[in-house]
Amino acid sequence: MARTLTLTATYNLGAGDGVSSETQSGSASLASGLSTMIAGSAPTAGKEYVVADFLGASNKAKGIYFENTDSTNYITLLLSTSAAGGQVANLRVKAGGVVLLHDDSDTITHVKVTANTAAASYVLSFCE
Repeated sequence: MARTLTLTATYNLGAGDGVSSETQSGSASLASGLSTMIAGSAPTAGKEYVVADFLGASNKAKGIYFENTDSTNYITLLLSTSAAGGQVANLRVKAGGVVLLHDDSDTITHVKVTANTAAASYVLSFCE
C-alpha cells in the first residue's frame, strides 16, 4: 500500500524595530512508493523473501534497510535477482550492524537472511 507523507511548517517573526509581526505556514503532501518492514529471526538454514509477495507483481526492491539486532551472531544478507542466484550483493552484517542500500538498476527480487551459528534477530525494510 502506498503511503502519504505530510509535512507542515509554521514560521513566526515577532514585531520589533518598527516592523509588525508576520506569520506564514505551509503544508506539502508527498506520495511514497510501496514499502514493507519485517522484524524477524533469521535461522541458520536461511529465510528468503520474494519482494513481489510484499510489493506486488513485477515490483522490485530499490531501497534496502537491514539491521542486525542480535547481540552475538552475524547475519548474511543476500540480495539477488532470482531465487536461484543472480547475486546483487552478499553482505556479512555483524551483530548490531546496519546496512542501507539504494539500487538504481531496480533488479532485486529476492532477499535472503541467514544466521551464523544460532537464530539471530533483525529488522528488514525494502521499498520499490
